[in-house]
Amino acid sequence: MGNTGNFMWRGRYRRSVIVIAAVLCLLLWIESDAIQNFLTKQKYGGGIVSGVGDDVTDTKLSKRRLRVLVHARMRTGSTLTARYIASNPDFFYVYEPGHMIIEYNDMDLSQDGFDYLERIRHELVDFMHSFLHCNFTGRDYFFKSINKNGFQRYFSNITHLDLPVREADVTAICRSKPHIITKVNRLNNILFASAVLKEDDVKVIHLVRDPRGFANSRRSFRGFKDSKGGEHFTFPEKLEQDIRNYCTWLDTNYLPVKNSDSWFKENVMLIRYEDLADWPEEIVPKMYTFVRLQRNTQIQRLIKLSMKGKGQAWRLQVNIDEVKRIQDLCPDEVFRTFGYVKVHDEGQLRNTSISLVKPVTDVVNI
Repeated sequence: MGNTGNFMWRGRYRRSVIVIAAVLCLLLWIESDAIQNFLTKQKYGGGIVSGVGDDVTDTKLSKRRLRVLVHARMRTGSTLTARYIASNPDFFYVYEPGHMIIEYNDMDLSQDGFDYLERIRHELVDFMHSFLHCNFTGRDYFFKSINKNGFQRYFSNITHLDLPVREADVTAICRSKPHIITKVNRLNNILFASAVLKEDDVKVIHLVRDPRGFANSRRSFRGFKDSKGGEHFTFPEKLEQDIRNYCTWLDTNYLPVKNSDSWFKENVMLIRYEDLADWPEEIVPKMYTFVRLQRNTQIQRLIKLSMKGKGQAWRLQVNIDEVKRIQDLCPDEVFRTFGYVKVHDEGQLRNTSISLVKPVTDVVNI
């Protein structure tokens, strides 16, 4: 009887262990799934995510994550353009990664010629693929930049973090956001990143600006004041080279993409800064539709607060000799392609009742 009782007890014990083990496995599975849901749906509250050194991509999150790239050049309105999307609290924003890489390597931030930017191209494209998956491992330039520059922390909405900002904290915040956006001003050709863009299903907003508005803004930003007047008017050589580089960038990025495969036609949207600056109530909704994002009241307020009518403000800040020089430095085909009207006299330049930007009935994909 005693042996029989012991046998029955051991049987019940083994069954209990099996049941408990099964329950624990089920609870662990539920808990892990709940943690992932929490990280992807809730705002980050200061916790630490383990496994930062691994691929932190959550497969379910990756499939539904919106990834947006604003591809532009410095002084073309890219900050304004990205803000209309990045101000949505569901987005994590990586602000100008090219700036981070150049600064980290002690290169000249004012240089953006093709040969110069080619030196960072591979690192930039590789980093884009990583941060589009919230992977910041080994990116020392990212952490040096956000710890040094307050504007980087501001745009990424991580000003609440203690310094120095840690990789685990940034990763957790990024993963807590459903979507991600970046603004890249130092990529020579969008086709250089085509493999990453296609693999990560990125929506590209390709921003262009009138070369004359670009040149005026670049001159003011760089502090160029002296120009050589007379019969053969010229700008300082550095500014002239900036203008040439920009017009080459416009031509280089438009035609190859336009003639590329169907993916680019469906996933690249061309926007002129002048249209966005002067007609945000029309252009911003089109941007949202393009990236498959619903508008919210915050964006509506941002549109209402926008300073309209600034798209051609350069016309009152330059003289006709300066304008003619810019037009000489930039091929006629660039003006025709993007609908910018060339001017020939002071009266045409100053008559702001007549636009120098040809109307576009609709903002369409390239």
